[in-house]
Amino acid sequence: MRSSVIIIFIVIIAMLLGGCTMVQNTNPGSTGTAGPTPIPSTAVPTTIPTTLITQAPIAAPPLPAQLTSDDVNNHFMDLAFGGGNIYLERITTSANPVISSISGGTDSDKASIEAFFKEFNSLSQSVKLFENLKEGTSGQIQIKFLSPEGLLAIDMKSSDTWLNKEFKKDGVTYAKVKDNQVYINSSLEGDTRKHYILLGLLFELGFKGETLKYPDSIFYYQGNNVTDLSLVDVKAAQIMYGLGLYNGMTVEDVKKRIFLKST
Repeated sequence: MRSSVIIIFIVIIAMLLGGCTMVQNTNPGSTGTAGPTPIPSTAVPTTIPTTLITQAPIAAPPLPAQLTSDDVNNHFMDLAFGGGNIYLERITTSANPVISSISGGTDSDKASIEAFFKEFNSLSQSVKLFENLKEGTSGQIQIKFLSPEGLLAIDMKSSDTWLNKEFKKDGVTYAKVKDNQVYINSSLEGDTRKHYILLGLLFELGFKGETLKYPDSIFYYQGNNVTDLSLVDVKAAQIMYGLGLYNGMTVEDVKKRIFLKST
């Protein structure tokens, strides 16, 4: 009896010890041994930087060629003596400022001429032009607008024909300058009209020649519709009406005065 109790006691202890070594699977549907629980990653995803696209630099517009003193002086000589005259022919008058008159022009013509007179006065250190045009034909410079037929009737012959000028293009007379009178073809329009008004006035002021070198000059030999003095034209006007020159100077006298080597 005692041995039976002992055997039963041993069996109970063995059953208890066997139950403690069993692993309970708490993951439904899982077979086999459960693996370690994954740890969520806290690392920030890295992005691959895109390739930078660099634009080609925008090329700056070419700078205008620098004018030298010789460039300006030679341009002035072309304009002052290029018309065949042997003496410097600045406007000669006892009145200063010089009074100009207009006949037959429009309000726009008058405004353009008066604006030019104002610009000229800002450049000239000697002769000044009265900036308000008078109506009629009493001015020391007379600007007259004529029909094409009336313009053709103006006789350009005189004892000093080299001081006169007829501006023609494609067989059409655009302007004539004779003595102290500037005749303009009244049929001209727009920039062409203004161009030849200014060209006629500049001829009267002593700019008898033209340039082969500067297409943007109002004096360009092939003609254009430029209505403003270019930089080199401005510089030439400053020389013409500076304090160092006077009417009647010879080519050699002018060259010496503006520091050009005599050839």
